[in-house]
Amino acid sequence: MDRKYVVFEVDKEFFGIPIEQVERILAEMPITKIPRSPKIVAGIFELRGSTLPVVDLRVRFDRPATATSSNLIVIPVSGERVALRVDRVDGIIELAEAVIDRDLAMLRQKEDDFIAGVAKDRARLVLILEPEHLIPIRDRARTLKLAVA
Repeated sequence: MDRKYVVFEVDKEFFGIPIEQVERILAEMPITKIPRSPKIVAGIFELRGSTLPVVDLRVRFDRPATATSSNLIVIPVSGERVALRVDRVDGIIELAEAVIDRDLAMLRQKEDDFIAGVAKDRARLVLILEPEHLIPIRDRARTLKLAVA
């Protein structure tokens, strides 16, 4: 069975999230920094009357910071909405389940299993992410408390 994924770039590498788990894609917006928030939280912003925390995937993936423009991908996590800051959204692709390698024991860690698989799309590899696990357990409660409907 084929499934659609939103593909985005972080530090010249490609990642995908199942499209049904993406609420919306936004251009970079002004973000208010929150002192003493988890390092992965870039800040918060207002979207149609709700306050959403922004998780910077460059920080989450231990990549160097950049000042280039970015996109925000709004997803649900544990019943709250969060925005993922990415370098840029590349588009939507359709992948057959057969092209996704989900046997990634060497890439998974029990407390940090955000990689669900690796797919080959054309001449590139796309790391398929598990959105529910993108916020580390140690930061989840503090990050999700920043979301206000």
